[in-house]
Amino acid sequence: MKKVNVKCNCGQQFVATFRDDNAAAGTVTCPACGSRLKVIVPQSKPPQPSVSSETKLPTGAFAQPGSLICGGREYPLSVGDNIVGRKAAGSSAHIQLEVNDPYMSRSHLLVRVVRAGDGSITTFVSNYKNMNTTLVNQRLLGKVDEVVVKDGDTIQLANTVVMFKNS
Repeated sequence: MKKVNVKCNCGQQFVATFRDDNAAAGTVTCPACGSRLKVIVPQSKPPQPSVSSETKLPTGAFAQPGSLICGGREYPLSVGDNIVGRKAAGSSAHIQLEVNDPYMSRSHLLVRVVRAGDGSITTFVSNYKNMNTTLVNQRLLGKVDEVVVKDGDTIQLANTVVMFKNS
């Protein structure tokens, strides 16, 4: 028997159990909304690509996107693009840091979380249409630079320092 974590579009998360160990896919019903969902059943663990451990976060079917820590508060990231900026009226940032830093843009940083087919996650950061300073581990991030961050890396947005935490 194989168990698979499933998340429905309605937001419900549940575990589906498949009796056939050789099943590659199956259909399940969401217990919350009744939607029929096609589920890919993971087969034996695929071979890992040869990528430096510095550029990839821990692997596994349930690797989480991580978070940013600022002022003792944790701001969770989502797979995909996360715009980070200062909390202010009119800010369109997905993650709005509650700081008093007039040099931080309302949309300052792009954090791109990419999940590979093997379940591993890589997190990239880059400037997001701002004219203010961004540093990663005390190194200036250029306007077109995109760098990989790993657990414990510091990101300075103007005068505010946040830490990347791998979940």
